[in-house]
Amino acid sequence: MKKILFQCVIFFYLPFYISFAQEPLSYFPHSVGNRWDYDYWNGNTQFYTTTITRDSLSQDGSKFLFYDNENLPRYKLDTSYNVFLDPYVIGSEYLIYKLEADSGEVWFNNPEWAWVARVDTGYVFSNLTTIKVYQYGPAHPDSTPFPYILRERWLASGFGLIYEWEEPWYFYSLKGCIVEGDTFGIITTVEFTENEIPSDFVIKQNYPNPFNPSTTIEFILPEEAEISLIIYDILGKQVSIIYEGIKEAGNHRYYWNASGLSSGIYFCRLNAYGGLKTIKMLLTK
Repeated sequence: MKKILFQCVIFFYLPFYISFAQEPLSYFPHSVGNRWDYDYWNGNTQFYTTTITRDSLSQDGSKFLFYDNENLPRYKLDTSYNVFLDPYVIGSEYLIYKLEADSGEVWFNNPEWAWVARVDTGYVFSNLTTIKVYQYGPAHPDSTPFPYILRERWLASGFGLIYEWEEPWYFYSLKGCIVEGDTFGIITTVEFTENEIPSDFVIKQNYPNPFNPSTTIEFILPEEAEISLIIYDILGKQVSIIYEGIKEAGNHRYYWNASGLSSGIYFCRLNAYGGLKTIKMLLTK
């Protein structure tokens, strides 16, 4: 079902492996100004856009990438072609992509595993390219039975992230992008129109999940609002206030460290516009 929903981007998908000699960095375009527009579905279809607005280099040659004028970097790209998510979380760097990895390569991100499930070819916006499918789950992919997959991301050479789904059920599907000055697909060139603004606020599933001891929480607001983002334990006791106050419309990301708490189920509740939305998170130590 998930692949069927992705036909808007992959016009023709080859079921066999063809190895193209692609540069590892081609799967992760990282120039300032690159932009990606996605259809985002979480009960209803919405629009999401993200742009690399600046970058910086560390002494070891790693590049930090900042998106959408956020104060903290979203990714770190090191000189070994490894991409880390939320690198500002010291000691808890999450290795989301090994760009040089081939099909079957596995690595561990406490408390979950990551691997390249397959490398195939397909058409993205009528361009034949190579696609790497990364999967993430709570157990090694060679375990029996095959582990439950928490999320899947597709990187296409020359385009970057073209598709993502994550449990509980939601997905992103690329509708257009601007990469290295070239435009592909459908790009919104004016301010959001009424039908492109999310009709309701959204809180995404935290990642990683399960986590130990840190995780990232994202939410989207269709317009400015007074909100609260609060963590509760399974008994309904408040354990952490992440944010209370006014937030502008758009995509927001927060980091939560649960190092002082015991393993178990926690709930993150977003209160906005007089409504509540909640996600369930699992802390494992």
